[in-house]
Amino acid sequence: MAHTINWIQKPHLIYVRLEGDIFAYEVETIAEALYEQIQEVEDAEGSVHLIIEVAGAIIADKLINYSRLKFKTNSNVDWAIVVGQLRLAGMVLAIFSNLVPVNLKQITTVEEAVTFIHERDIHVSSRADVAQIVEKIAALKSEQDG
Repeated sequence: MAHTINWIQKPHLIYVRLEGDIFAYEVETIAEALYEQIQEVEDAEGSVHLIIEVAGAIIADKLINYSRLKFKTNSNVDWAIVVGQLRLAGMVLAIFSNLVPVNLKQITTVEEAVTFIHERDIHVSSRADVAQIVEKIAALKSEQDG
């Protein structure tokens, strides 16, 4: 599985992109990396939001393996928006909703996810408009796709 974690607006907005087969042990590794990055900005004013794009990802383990995962949590995280295929995004939400005490939402496009967060957090909206944030994410994806 390939994954990337990028700050789009440090310390308020992180973009996570998952592609390929996703195994439970990899989800645990990604969650640990996210936790560490969020801990670095723990003293910042405002919340951290996650946009998790799963459009190119496939759940490769039995669901029970994901449900057994334990995650460290951080009270600074407010929204985790899962973007992508309805079936996979729904499974990701089902897995994480019982494990992570954050607000979770499924949305079909990155632009909708950015708009959703932009409308709810002045720390995000005061630094860039929706189009600028979407452009930054598109540039990251293009760079990663090489």
